[in-house]
Amino acid sequence: MLERFQNHRTYWPVILALAIVLGLSAWLGVISITPDSDQYRLMAQGRIAEVERPFAPRILHPLLVRGVVAITGIADTTAFALIAFLGLAALLWLMWGTLAPHAQRPIWLLVMLISPALINTFRSIYIHDLFYAVLLMALFLALSRRRRGWVLMLLALLFLTRESTYLLAGCLAVLAWRWDEREIAIGAVLAIILGVVFAGKLADLAKPSLHGLNPLLYTASRLPINFTWNVLGVPLLANTSEAFWRETNPAVLEFCANPATVLQMPAWLPVGSIRTVKVCGFFAQNPLNTLWLMLTTFGAAPIFLITTLRRQRWAVLWRTLPPVAQLAFVYGAISLLIAPALGNTVERYVAYAWPLFWLALPFAADSSQ
Repeated sequence: MLERFQNHRTYWPVILALAIVLGLSAWLGVISITPDSDQYRLMAQGRIAEVERPFAPRILHPLLVRGVVAITGIADTTAFALIAFLGLAALLWLMWGTLAPHAQRPIWLLVMLISPALINTFRSIYIHDLFYAVLLMALFLALSRRRRGWVLMLLALLFLTRESTYLLAGCLAVLAWRWDEREIAIGAVLAIILGVVFAGKLADLAKPSLHGLNPLLYTASRLPINFTWNVLGVPLLANTSEAFWRETNPAVLEFCANPATVLQMPAWLPVGSIRTVKVCGFFAQNPLNTLWLMLTTFGAAPIFLITTLRRQRWAVLWRTLPPVAQLAFVYGAISLLIAPALGNTVERYVAYAWPLFWLALPFAADSSQ
């Protein structure tokens, strides 16, 4: 019996994963509450009319919490924590199921488990990031096993969890066409179209955003503003966001007390309630913090990636990667590059690049041997 247990490669990773889950569950005593947590709690309580429009389309995770609360009678915070705990176990299980047939390297499970990205994501129980990661890992597993129907169904569920699934669907559509997987490519394009329509319907049920902007314009405007702040170190402070910074980071208001210039928004420009934008001075801490987070959020994984890519020509390596690894590589790399432009909590958005380090990297390392 002992010999059979030792020779069966699927047993010990599962036991290890569950042991780590139990150990990490202690972190739930130090729950991380982000500035957006209240929006997801409102949705979990069925109060979508009080939610700001950019958050309203992210309905699936809070809806699941609401269902757990209705069935069990527990508090919504406990339901969020329960789903986080189960989600972490599911993520590890799905990752092993995706890697095991191709890359027999248990070390990659350890690389993932000691990553700050996993712990930070796990602690942010109100945010949908861990739930989204579980669905995305399930999609990768379905793709690796050529389950086309499951891939498209999971893509639809991902759209109901986070609108940035547009990036994933776009990457999947382009790559699937190159793989001659026409059904998946066309389905991904249709998912993007339906996602836009559905997100608009849900946004109509919610209240206007902090800035009173159209949801699409709000999303588009975030990219240059956050890039300027996180990469260039120059804060842009709109009159509508002063209350937010006063609550979350008063140091920003103090820094912008004497702005370099103040831009007056033209009345004809569709910028909602924004009337003035202060261009503050250079804030060196932010670019340095962004660089630090991009290099350390995944622990030693970036070093492993660089050394792996140096072993073999990129064109040769790319051809040896299976479709699941190609998608993980492209989507993860783009997510990493655009992370500083997505928002103020850079460590959270850098963690969106996990498919590059936790999935594509093991395949690339295995192929480069």
